[in-house]
Amino acid sequence: MEVRKVQESAGTLFISLPKNWVVRNNVSKGARLTVIERGDGSLTVTPGYKIGKVTQTASVQLSPFLEREITSKYWLGYDVITVESKERLRLEDLERIKAVVRRLIGLEIVEEDARTVQLQCLLEPSAFPPEKILRREYLLVASMQRDLVTCLLEVDPHLAETIIERDDEVDRLYFLLVRVLRTLIQHPALSEELHFSPINCLDYRLVASFVESIADQLVTITQHLLPRLSTIPENVRIEFKETFPAVLKLHEDAIHAFLSKDYKLANNVRELRGSILRRVKDTEIRIAQLPLEEFIYLATVLSALTKTVDYSVDIADMVIPS
Repeated sequence: MEVRKVQESAGTLFISLPKNWVVRNNVSKGARLTVIERGDGSLTVTPGYKIGKVTQTASVQLSPFLEREITSKYWLGYDVITVESKERLRLEDLERIKAVVRRLIGLEIVEEDARTVQLQCLLEPSAFPPEKILRREYLLVASMQRDLVTCLLEVDPHLAETIIERDDEVDRLYFLLVRVLRTLIQHPALSEELHFSPINCLDYRLVASFVESIADQLVTITQHLLPRLSTIPENVRIEFKETFPAVLKLHEDAIHAFLSKDYKLANNVRELRGSILRRVKDTEIRIAQLPLEEFIYLATVLSALTKTVDYSVDIADMVIPS
């Protein structure tokens, strides 16, 4: 950080630019700079006068970590990602690339030859406000929760399978949101255009991860209940029918509190946590009398349910009174 003294000449106030910054960005006399006033009153000075986002490119080598590397570049906001291989790409290599492309919204294969595959993200960040993506992610997870209750009521294995399948779409939305948030942080002009501050980016990143984690817990619950939907003890089934909707309501209230900045509703979520967890604990005591195999899978379900409650409270904790 450098402190600069404001000077005046012919009625105009000005400050000098840091020399290292000038050299690093090749700024000379007559150069045009973009000056953006941010919401907190600070000014951002950017070399050049184009506010538009510059295309960013990256390359990754074919390796056992290919999926992770492509996803990381996508998260970091790269527009063009080139996969390179020293040897001729095999059919299974291309299938790996196509599989990861299907998981990342907007990423497409635009060019390929024997040793390279070029991927490009065709999304325009300004067309995807973070709130819209988060709301869609939440609605998808909420539908998974509601259908889980329906599965218990109607003993519907097919519906249970669709719950597991929807987790992939939740992941896609989560990855997209991370990409958009990182892009906003890296490009102040775009952040100002969407009226989205860096603090908002941090909050949304955390909340989105909590929502995605809730989806993971729902998959865990469904996977353990799916083979045993018709054999769940009736007394346990009744308790699940009461507890699951309460957990869904907690999640809904937490998200609504976050999006509307409703501190009172967020506080209500925190207060309800204790009563729901006591209900879960009572169920755990009752299933302790069951045969070991039944106890183990039901205890796993209750553990995932407890984590879902905790993630909802974590979301509510992101609502801070002004």
